[in-house]
Amino acid sequence: MIVKPIRVTPQEVIIPLTYFPNAAALELIIVEDTAVVRARTDGPQLHQNKRQAEMLEQTAVFEEQYSELVKEYSGQYVAFHQGKLVDHDSNHRELSRRVRATFPDEIVLIRQVTERPEGLLRLGSPRLNH
Repeated sequence: MIVKPIRVTPQEVIIPLTYFPNAAALELIIVEDTAVVRARTDGPQLHQNKRQAEMLEQTAVFEEQYSELVKEYSGQYVAFHQGKLVDHDSNHRELSRRVRATFPDEIVLIRQVTERPEGLLRLGSPRLNH
């Protein structure tokens, strides 16, 4: 799996959500002069729900194949089922209709392939208020 790098600018820190694959929620904690981002420990984890875990797996496959997908399917919607690209279309509604007919009651990820990938967590510069 290709892990996208964490990027730091003067205004923000950009952390791809692939660094937190099991997190249902994240929290920002300020410890002295350091900001810590971590998975919340008091909330439910995604893997407790099988359907959410399957969707997380399909999302990971989409992210792994992103650089190839953007070359061939830029601007289109793609559908992933059980780790495989199963269909694509420029029309989201048509693709959804076909996917529901082919895979009723199954987990299928449909995402638009854009030039800028989704799923980035953006954090502004942390500030302490006294």
